[in-house]
Amino acid sequence: PTTTRYLADLVTITGWIILFAGLVMLLPNRRVRWVVAIGAVFVLLALPLARSRGQAAAARQPISFFAELEDGIRLLGYDLPQARWVPGQEIPLRLYWQTQHVPLDNYTTFVHISKLDDSGRVAQLDSPPVFGYSPTTRWESREIVTDQYAIELDPDTPPGRYLLLLGLYRTDPLGNLRVYSAPTVLPGDRLQLAEIEVLDE
Repeated sequence: PTTTRYLADLVTITGWIILFAGLVMLLPNRRVRWVVAIGAVFVLLALPLARSRGQAAAARQPISFFAELEDGIRLLGYDLPQARWVPGQEIPLRLYWQTQHVPLDNYTTFVHISKLDDSGRVAQLDSPPVFGYSPTTRWESREIVTDQYAIELDPDTPPGRYLLLLGLYRTDPLGNLRVYSAPTVLPGDRLQLAEIEVLDE
């Protein structure tokens, strides 16, 4: 919501009121005009309210997570709808990247779901940012890139608590980008975003 959007909504609603008032005046019966006009006022008042509630329900609040990586790349935060999942589900993860300058290479994002002691992974996803439609060499300085992933849990995933890990890597030579600062960094320059729980079906 911005001032421009509010003004645009006001202009739209005013236009509909004027149009509808003109149509109502064409009705031959005066009593019918009043009934239709009152009903229209209630509808026009209810629509913005319903719209605003729908937007609020769909809104997603990112979790702040600042990490500074090699080549001027930063992770500003992430969005994870919930912390509990069942085997076979897809976990939607949204990342918010920013770069201080155009990166030198096209990097790949990796997302791991690992055991709490980091002794093994139960799920993994590797993909260029934004499904490959926004390679890192096309990122602009100070641009915020919204990146979406869906990590699929195997139906046989044992119940328990797991770590959600993240990072970037280059393919030539193969290696993870160094992490200079972050709330939690695991060996191998992996960011620990959160803990999740896999429930017993």
